Amino acid sequence: MKAKTLLGVLWGEAVSTAVYLLNRSSCKAIGRRTPYELWNGRTPSVQHLRTFGCIAHTKVNTPHQKKFNDRSCRMVFVGYEPGSKAYQVYDPSTRRVHISRDVVFDEAAAWAWSAMDPTERNDFTVQELDHQEPSMIITTRTTTEASPVASTASPASSVASPAPSGVGMSPALGASMAGSPAAPLCFRRIDNVLGGAETPELAHRVLEERLLLASDAEPASFEEVVRHECWRLAMVDEMTSIEASGTWKLVEPPAHTRPIGLKWVFKAKKDAASIVTKHKAHLVAKGYVQRQGIDFDEVFAPVARLESVRLLLAHVACQGWAVHHMDDKFAFLNGVLQEEVFVT
Repeated sequence: MKAKTLLGVLWGEAVSTAVYLLNRSSCKAIGRRTPYELWNGRTPSVQHLRTFGCIAHTKVNTPHQKKFNDRSCRMVFVGYEPGSKAYQVYDPSTRRVHISRDVVFDEAAAWAWSAMDPTERNDFTVQELDHQEPSMIITTRTTTEASPVASTASPASSVASPAPSGVGMSPALGASMAGSPAAPLCFRRIDNVLGGAETPELAHRVLEERLLLASDAEPASFEEVVRHECWRLAMVDEMTSIEASGTWKLVEPPAHTRPIGLKWVFKAKKDAASIVTKHKAHLVAKGYVQRQGIDFDEVFAPVARLESVRLLLAHVACQGWAVHHMDDKFAFLNGVLQEEVFVT
């Protein structure tokens, strides 16, 4: 509404459009699916979505049109018609909302509301009411078809109170608020929607327990590691791989040499939900004790440039190939060292 400088009388249509878009947007809490997909069992179409408040050229269906009369009328797009594939467009000249499917949109354009007569804008302001919040609201539901909702609240906070003067209300919201209190509940529970999956409360509790177990997932010393079998197994795998690769041989330290110390580095691999899925242990050298020009001359670290990855994926997409991702459990840089390196 701010981007298209719409009038305040259209706030109800803006809320309805926002809800319409949220129902067709993916959500992490329900497995990256949309509420529309959970309710209807199919993926929603988004090809018909347009920018709210843009200019909409609506086809004129008035009979007995002259040859040179305009075939469209310039209006403002204000939402989607429920239950159909039509759009809702607002005519500022007549202050009426029309429903039509024959609409051509100019999403970059906006209506020149500032050029209108101030008396014709019919704008309004929302007044903030000073009232107390309800002390307690209790909602009960029985097995009967029509379940009343019992509410204990202060009279000033009752939803059935009439709207105060000076506060605008859209027809759609007004109709929903005027509903009968004895009407059946028109919603589905989250456990029914997810089909027996874990409820958010249970999933949160399980996640919290897992995070508590993994609170010391990355120990800082060897003494902390020996108390956990998962880390001990990771260290055994690292040592087995090093010995199988033949990266070193045991010798006596020559005179006037300064062996480099080794250090264990522990890393807990986590998934998108911050749950530990793998424990990895690496035996690395303390390279910071070496001095450039004396112990080494050049440092090289192989890294993947993001531009190279994008180029590869773009070429794969053009050729219609399949991409396979492989993660090496142990990787070594098979470089030939020019110097003799002693570690302890």
